[in-house]
Amino acid sequence: MTIPTVFRRPTAKLSALLVLWLLSWTMACNQTPFQLELVPTFGQSFADLDVFSFQLSGPSLKDSETTPVSFDVSVRDGKADLPGLVLDPEAKEKWLRIQALGLTPNSNVQAFGAGRFLFPSATPTVFRILLSRTESFGWLTRMDGTQNGRSTLLSKIVGHETLALPDGRVLLIGGVSQFTEDNGLITLEAREHLSRRVMIYNPNDGSFTTSSQEFTNPRVFHTATWIDESRILVVGGLGVIGTTAGGFQVQSLGTAEIVDVSSPNNVRIYTAPHQPKRARAFHRAVPLSDGSILFVGGVGGPLLGSDGTARQGQEVLYLEMYDRQTETFLEVPSVAADPRMGRVWHRATAFSNDTVLVTGGLRIDENGRRKTAEEHLLLTRNGSSWNLSFIDVEATGGRKRFDHTATLAQDGSKEWIVVAGGRYVETSAMLRPIEIWDNQGKLVSGTNSLTETRYAHGAVWVPEQKEVLLGGGLSTSSGGLKAVFQGEAIKIPNFTVESRPQIQEKSGRYRCDPVRLSSDGRSFWLGGAIRDARNERSYLGLDTGEIYTPRVNNP
Repeated sequence: MTIPTVFRRPTAKLSALLVLWLLSWTMACNQTPFQLELVPTFGQSFADLDVFSFQLSGPSLKDSETTPVSFDVSVRDGKADLPGLVLDPEAKEKWLRIQALGLTPNSNVQAFGAGRFLFPSATPTVFRILLSRTESFGWLTRMDGTQNGRSTLLSKIVGHETLALPDGRVLLIGGVSQFTEDNGLITLEAREHLSRRVMIYNPNDGSFTTSSQEFTNPRVFHTATWIDESRILVVGGLGVIGTTAGGFQVQSLGTAEIVDVSSPNNVRIYTAPHQPKRARAFHRAVPLSDGSILFVGGVGGPLLGSDGTARQGQEVLYLEMYDRQTETFLEVPSVAADPRMGRVWHRATAFSNDTVLVTGGLRIDENGRRKTAEEHLLLTRNGSSWNLSFIDVEATGGRKRFDHTATLAQDGSKEWIVVAGGRYVETSAMLRPIEIWDNQGKLVSGTNSLTETRYAHGAVWVPEQKEVLLGGGLSTSSGGLKAVFQGEAIKIPNFTVESRPQIQEKSGRYRCDPVRLSSDGRSFWLGGAIRDARNERSYLGLDTGEIYTPRVNNP
């Protein structure tokens, strides 16, 4: 059957929606039409698009459960040959995936939108898809149909962990609204600045909500790692323990909590059945192929809220493993404690064979002074035991650094870890050269450089374009520190650097790690911090977020 189409050419105005009466809903012998809307990303223009190409799939499509349904809509004349589709009320799984491509007159894809919609009981009347320019950053956008505009987080947040759910929603776990930093050493300013609930972003409607339950121990600069498809393990971090004469005490936490997302509408938080052997914050958690998690580095001593003085012995020199089968934490006996293992603001990245490369970091020497770590750590696994090798960074042609990124990049069976940006504490120098390391701990390439120095920035692997995308952070200028908002990309496998569009947050997005949706390739950059203009050591969380949409191949 032919279903009438209502169409208006998209513009930069938020009120402009592409409205298609596409489908009929069959329920109790009645057909109820519902509406599909393409919502333009806030601030982006789509006036150059000529055709929209749609694809719908999912078990709820009657007579098309396994075969995607495709059709085009012409922007120029508003015509479409729409298939007659109905949703099956008897389907055991009730979900629908919708994808939209925006093409220019020469058939190049310049815009993309996608959504996976679950409707176990309620009958949907509108499906809204966020349409974004490809190879561009765009603001998160409200999609409620009545008050479109920028979508903002429920609170300002930095130092959180960001994870993507299989259904496309994004979790923001932990964090703080502001902190004080002195060249890598962070302290908290008030107990109430800590985030007590999980924040949930739903890209299908642009909304943010929070969990009804709170963390027993609110924390920041912790780790949050998937245990299985419905549970997340939250370990360590900085928290507030008791009070002191100065008001409160900030300390590394030795606790673990579970975030359970098995029920889509009820995120639960509860204490893990077993607790870590050691307290640590600013550490790294590395998920491994068998479901276990390796914890590396961090600090374990208390930090006073009044001054946060660094003291010898804070560094955690032991590796720890979480066993998914027994849900217990175990120290790794095959790797003895070594002072060279201690570090914060490092990165720990696993290759597909579970070899882990720990790059860079900041150390505290015997006099309490900070220094840049001189060695990378190469951890190779042999069954239940681990072997540790130290790599002298400068002797191999590399550069000591911390506050960098280290991203796994792949090209077929080949794998590398791409190290980019960062700084050197001894001279406050920012680093421009990028380094490529293999799973033998060998420096493959170190000759190419970023266009602009940056540290405490974000990075994400974009497999569709075979590149590591770098976002904003901080750098230096003649007047002191400055925000970096120019995107850059490191191409694989030639390791060259290319310019990418600017991020939207022109104050930079300090200490913001993005998350990528495996379902459609888009990445979300949520929260982060900017420097407080009134106090150069104070950083204020952001309540803004943005989306990056990679290039899409022409159909």
